[in-house]
Amino acid sequence: QITFTRHGCAPEQTQYRQEVRNHSPGSGKPIPLAVPRARTAKPTTRSRAPVIVGEQDDGCGNLLSSSEKRQAIIRREVRSGMSSADVESSLGKPDMITRQNGRQRYHYRDKRGDNQLISFDEAGC
Repeated sequence: QITFTRHGCAPEQTQYRQEVRNHSPGSGKPIPLAVPRARTAKPTTRSRAPVIVGEQDDGCGNLLSSSEKRQAIIRREVRSGMSSADVESSLGKPDMITRQNGRQRYHYRDKRGDNQLISFDEAGC
């Protein structure tokens, strides 16, 4: 597996720098971009799991992937790990907002008179 990155490699990976040559176009004959190096012995232990160098933190513990959030919003569902902005995208503006001890609650009432209460922690999740 070859990965091109601007970041460093994980300790169990090997890094090779490539010499880059940018020849002018129209010189007549094709020129190889890189000369492959002879491989040394293969590492004895090899991890099959992908190494994640960095990921976006949604502030709610990344409990849901972006596609799971998107599907919940489309279905008008509320799931653990959604922020208050995600809940508003799913259900709209709340009928009432209450705050107590750093926690926030959204109150929704539908046309049938059923109530729904969504509680958020200090981080708004």
